[in-house]
Amino acid sequence: MKKIIFIAAFLVLLGSFAFGKDYLKTGNRYLPGVFNFSEAENVEFRFEKEIRDIRVFNKSNRFYLQILAYDGCIYEGSIDKNKEINSLKQAKCEDNHKNFISSQKAVYEGNSLFVDYYGYLKFSGDKSFSIDIPVLPDAQIVLYSHIAVVPVFPTEIYRHGALGDSVESKGFIVFDMKKGEIIKTVRLPGNSVIEQRMLILADIDKNSRPEVIATVSDPENGATVIAYNCQHRNRI
Repeated sequence: MKKIIFIAAFLVLLGSFAFGKDYLKTGNRYLPGVFNFSEAENVEFRFEKEIRDIRVFNKSNRFYLQILAYDGCIYEGSIDKNKEINSLKQAKCEDNHKNFISSQKAVYEGNSLFVDYYGYLKFSGDKSFSIDIPVLPDAQIVLYSHIAVVPVFPTEIYRHGALGDSVESKGFIVFDMKKGEIIKTVRLPGNSVIEQRMLILADIDKNSRPEVIATVSDPENGATVIAYNCQHRNRI
């Protein structure tokens, strides 16, 4: 009986790893949502060009697709509810290694904040510019009204655990999507790192201004949940 239970457990573990190996690459970082592999679906389409990279992002409850082809051009389209690609058109063919956006994009009243092809933040609005701060490779931009927060300063100084992350962030920036400017930059001291790829913005003191909530770890003290004011450098 024990042998049968052992074999069954082994098969379940093997199956879980086979279906979940792509998600295990994120290590023990907190993921937004729960993955149900049995409900996973594919979208298949024909594309005549050789693909260099591909991105999908959600805007106004609709999925949009961008393809960077080896001819140097970006092709854009949308994915409808029937899982079909609509209007895959050539959008631009210049300087795309700097302009190709990541799969995650924050939008507020026509302004957008995203990660460019080299891993740096880029703002697009009445004024457009890049921010010379490296972003965590799998970072998720979080919005609270017009305030955005992004984990930055990727580091490999603190690897831990069997599923430990090879890269984590040493800080974050708070960005005003309305004004198009950085409100605050935080860089953690010593060997401290942020565990999340997606920070939390919440108005925990009910003053109509959000706080940044982060799980911070270091080799000596382990993990601690810390809340930061968006407007000031001190913790709550």
